[in-house]
Amino acid sequence: MIKIQNNLAPFVNTPLNAAVCRPEVIECLKDADIDLGRHAHPDFTFVSANDSRHDRLPERSICFERIDGPQIRHRRHLKNPNCLRLVKMYTFASRSVTDLACVEGRPLTRFLIDNEAAIRKPDVPLTDEEKAKVVLGPSFLNYVKFDGAEKFSDRLNGIEKNIDVFFVGTLDYGKHGHDSGALISRHRHQCREQLQALKTSRTDLEIVLPSERQPQGTYMEFMAKARITVSPWGWGDACYRDYEALLCQTEVIKPQGYPVRSIPDIYMQPGDCIHYVPPTWESMEATIDDILKTFGERQETRQTMRDILKRWRRPEAVAEILSGIVAGVM
Repeated sequence: MIKIQNNLAPFVNTPLNAAVCRPEVIECLKDADIDLGRHAHPDFTFVSANDSRHDRLPERSICFERIDGPQIRHRRHLKNPNCLRLVKMYTFASRSVTDLACVEGRPLTRFLIDNEAAIRKPDVPLTDEEKAKVVLGPSFLNYVKFDGAEKFSDRLNGIEKNIDVFFVGTLDYGKHGHDSGALISRHRHQCREQLQALKTSRTDLEIVLPSERQPQGTYMEFMAKARITVSPWGWGDACYRDYEALLCQTEVIKPQGYPVRSIPDIYMQPGDCIHYVPPTWESMEATIDDILKTFGERQETRQTMRDILKRWRRPEAVAEILSGIVAGVM
């Protein structure tokens, strides 16, 4: 039995740690001969990168970084030999992207800036060997909050899709005091403004744009009835909305940035259920028309995607991800 000290447990108020520490996941890990708990002499230690100092990592640490984007924030952890792996929810398909100059470490801002003087490279350069320590782990999909979304999607599965496009979401990110927040806010406002203009000009389309946050049940019913939702960037490239939509067999329009990997690898299959447009939303109308024109042809694809997401939500699947990470450092 491989003994892993669970130093994530004191921080289960954060959703990633809570997903890893679910009792059902810990039980499934035992089937893989992994005991995730408290040990005096562990073989490895699961550590929250967000809640630990890079210079005080236990020996043979596997660090979990909880940030929304694929960029690497806790770069100094990777320089510590005690850090065997940095587990991320999302990674860039190309390791070089995380080294690009950008605003506040978010490479997506390179597509949103007007003034290149605002961008800068990360303060801590990484070697290829250090970047090779970065691996994929559980993602938004595995958050406990998606238990409710999955149940709603099950109840609403098969409901008539009589909405062409649905979007509701936070618009203002600048209130957090981040320079990148202002760029993201503008990006999201542009999205809604273009959808509002389209709603006015295209009376043949049923476009639903609530102005206020909706209760989860109402939100999920709108999502289940929609053929398309639009998912702008937030603090990261991925969004809760992407999974909520795909669970409801709703197709997603996202801004095109640097290719992103995840488990399951939903963002690397453009044209199936996720469609990309420029980050300033040019061609959105044409993309909507193209999706609607061929929507009926992809019913089996959407059902397959829903089945894939439901499989990767199971505790056995999370344990499979974690045991694979551990096997990689044995």
